[in-house]
Amino acid sequence: MKKRILFFLSIGIVSADTIPTIFIEDSNNTPTNISSQSLNQKTINSMIQGNGDIGSVLKLNPSVKVENKTSSTDKLSDITASKIEINGAKFYQNSFLLDGVSNDSLLDPVNNNKHSISDVPGNENELFIDLDLIESIKVFDSGISAKYGNFNGGVIDVITKRADFQTRSKIKYKSTKSSFVNFYYKDVESEKDALSIQDIKKPNFKKDFFSIFHTRAINDKSTILSTYSYKKSITPKKHFSAYKNTQALSHNFLLKYSYYFEDDSILDLTGTYSNYENKLFKRNVKSSDYSNIGGGYNLKANYEKDYSSIFLTSALSYSYGKNSRENSEKDYKSWIKTNTKSWGLYKKSGPMYSNEGGYGNIDKSSNTLNFNTHIKSKKISQFNLEHLLSSGFDFKYSKSKYLRKENTYIYSNAKLNADIICNGSKSGCINNEQYFKDRKIYKKENVSADILSLGTYVQDELNYKNIKFTPGFRVDYNDYLKNVDFSHRINANIDLFSNKKTNLFFGINRYYSKSFLAFKLREARSPFQSEYRSTYKNELNSSDVPENVINPSVWNTSAQKGDQIYLYNNLETPYTDEKVIGLKQNILKNTFLIKYIQREGKKQFREEKGEYKSFLRPDGYLAYYKPISVKNTGKSSYE
Repeated sequence: MKKRILFFLSIGIVSADTIPTIFIEDSNNTPTNISSQSLNQKTINSMIQGNGDIGSVLKLNPSVKVENKTSSTDKLSDITASKIEINGAKFYQNSFLLDGVSNDSLLDPVNNNKHSISDVPGNENELFIDLDLIESIKVFDSGISAKYGNFNGGVIDVITKRADFQTRSKIKYKSTKSSFVNFYYKDVESEKDALSIQDIKKPNFKKDFFSIFHTRAINDKSTILSTYSYKKSITPKKHFSAYKNTQALSHNFLLKYSYYFEDDSILDLTGTYSNYENKLFKRNVKSSDYSNIGGGYNLKANYEKDYSSIFLTSALSYSYGKNSRENSEKDYKSWIKTNTKSWGLYKKSGPMYSNEGGYGNIDKSSNTLNFNTHIKSKKISQFNLEHLLSSGFDFKYSKSKYLRKENTYIYSNAKLNADIICNGSKSGCINNEQYFKDRKIYKKENVSADILSLGTYVQDELNYKNIKFTPGFRVDYNDYLKNVDFSHRINANIDLFSNKKTNLFFGINRYYSKSFLAFKLREARSPFQSEYRSTYKNELNSSDVPENVINPSVWNTSAQKGDQIYLYNNLETPYTDEKVIGLKQNILKNTFLIKYIQREGKKQFREEKGEYKSFLRPDGYLAYYKPISVKNTGKSSYE
């Protein structure tokens, strides 16, 4: 049987101005030349489309997997940055550096549930950075220098633009929408293929991108650069019998001041602001509008100094990041569909419900102070050996907070009763119609957690004739897991014929993962509480209940048990051991590379549920939970 499979072509409108120059550098500058990929300007220009994020220019790197925003019709309207995975590791296991300072979010990058009751979705980066703001990108996927720590995947090192002494301005606008999308079909023979595409529908969306750039010299020693970008996406979604718009909005602003000292040192002062808001609703739920908000700001000072014998770089930054939810309704109710609660959709079988409400406001935020300094020597010649010594120190302190200002109640198990008398219980009862028998309480909370991380390293690049050997050593510590982690980085490169054309390289390396503030926040938070009630003579809050008899119509502690307490005790830091070997061959102006990478993830975190335990609530009642203990029993492998 022949079916048709769908393809699409998206057409965008861009201003006539040229696309800004982006320099994409691979890891050729690593001591052992373990290269990933080099992209020329022509290729880059052809790839800068879609949402204009960093992932869009890394798609041809065979070690990098970039989320495909055009693989489904739902993702066509998405304006968020693409997820980037390197050598099999998850997107949140990379280290993302922005002007030498970590841009990794420690709040909870794993959580992507937009409709969670007790949490908000996170992102792997504190700030979303557009290509319009970027001067250069370095991607390291294997044989990674001891300079970099706290990752299991790879390193993406991004440098933002620095103003030159020319006065220039640029305005750019781009737009795409569903009417620009064309569909092309081809016949398929497989029934499986046919079933996989039968639900594909033409999307309905509109995306607008706007950016403005200005740079100028203040005097003969200092310059200033400012740039702003705006993205907006509108997508109608089915809501009951009609359609309702969802929106995504993104703002990026960067202001950089650069001062050039007479001794050839440079000071950059940079302020960056990024905000992302997603306006959503729950499908077929009345009064369910809410917004998920993320982003933050960063204030940073970078200093570079070229001495006669060493090159020094230092960076100091303060950043604020947030993931929050704004919701006009704090309670969620599943009414049985009746004449007074009539908006529920028709079902052929089973009970019909009219759902309404939301899950309340949640604020998650982090404040981070970063400092690092790196020293790299000039070439030192001794005993027919050339040395390039490098060393550095990293300091990072992050404090996070989880805030729910009001109790949130999730009402369920509605009971029809034509004789019910509410007696003032308006939140979950309708006189002579129905009332709720069960509810869960997510208590108002204000909990905080902090992590102090330290790291230092030393590395030597030794050159002897046609051999480069780079031993490196790194030590990391954080006061959450309280482990001192020692990682080796040993890489070598042999120019087989001493003509810089045929290079054999290999490496043995260890990479320790980062610790997330989300771990500590989960430990500090309380599980939800469950309550139930019944009636006394068809009344709630009855005043006729005899003395010494428990009033069934008030809310009582339920035997239902929560499972939201996480325990992180006596854990080792997860790490990945890497072995890599490869051959690089230059022929004319082309480079051919074959590389084999083997990675073994060890001591990985794995959740294990225990037996139910009781705890005493603040109101004196007993409640129950099933603890989720995190153990070092996980492992992974990648080739």
